[in-house]
Amino acid sequence: MIKKILACTAMATVAALLGLPGVAQALNSWHQAPCATGSFGAVTVDAQGHYRVPAQIAQCDGYQQGYSWAVALFRPGDANPAIHSDQLQPYPQPGSPGVTIDYRPPPATPVFGLCLMRVWTARVACLRVDTAVDGTVTGTPIPVGDSLISRLVLFVESNPDQPSYCAVCVFPDQ
Repeated sequence: MIKKILACTAMATVAALLGLPGVAQALNSWHQAPCATGSFGAVTVDAQGHYRVPAQIAQCDGYQQGYSWAVALFRPGDANPAIHSDQLQPYPQPGSPGVTIDYRPPPATPVFGLCLMRVWTARVACLRVDTAVDGTVTGTPIPVGDSLISRLVLFVESNPDQPSYCAVCVFPDQ
């Protein structure tokens, strides 16, 4: 479990730093788009317990280079979620496939929320993920003001010498 998370973190960090294809490239500062739209697809869970959620995000007024977005993770009982600057993603160009969000929750996490964030103060689209006792997983779109995801999101400038831990990895669809 920990090895898989560390491998995901290492791969995303190296690819982001080197600009390798295959992993959405992180940016260093948050340039907020004036408007964005987004949505989530159906949640699946792989054999290792990773929750994989397809997502789409786009700027409202057409693609403009230089703007960034991120994913915020909300778990009941946790402190305010933080987005680190090395977790920012560039908006996809028109016609690009979406992304897949990969998250492996700790055991006994029956509910969590994900939000596509235009900036740390603006949610674009949010999803509630529920796991039933029998293992059935459902993802339900929720309003951006829902109580599950209403906590303040913190933005933290990352130290380039010590990249942050990738709790929620973002991979471009191929």
